Amino acid sequence: VWRDSGVKHWAELAGWPVNAPLVLPNQPVVGTTYWEADAFARYHGARLPTFNERQEIVRGSEKRPYPWGEPFGQGNAHPSEEVLGKPCAVGLYISDCTPEGVWDLAGNAAEWTSDEVTGLHVVAPGSYRQPSMASWAKARELTTPNERAPDLGFRLVRDT
Repeated sequence: VWRDSGVKHWAELAGWPVNAPLVLPNQPVVGTTYWEADAFARYHGARLPTFNERQEIVRGSEKRPYPWGEPFGQGNAHPSEEVLGKPCAVGLYISDCTPEGVWDLAGNAAEWTSDEVTGLHVVAPGSYRQPSMASWAKARELTTPNERAPDLGFRLVRDT
């Protein structure tokens, strides 16, 4: 139903010249709605993580507030204070990695999760457009599943 509703899809929007800085092979995919992210995950035999799963990945058994531990510190991740103004290459901020090897959990792109609260979807907000406080492992926002933003992307998980 959503696909046939007449809204512009990411495949069309990605080709617009204004979106060229957001469509590079070494950057996270951003600008997708929840529905597009969910469809992509399902097509690839994966799913979007729940907020709690994502939080557990960030915090680990040590209960870290950020993937590297603490404090936040300048240069550890890519929030708005870094003033690049767009997504950067995944892995550029070498501290923004868990000991298990999961990159860019505290900045660069906000991420859809599979959680829904009264018709709104939970997003992990840490991104290049948000202040560093939004990168905290427990930070969350609610937004409509049709939201499309230049800093909003997704991460996939696969059950084994």
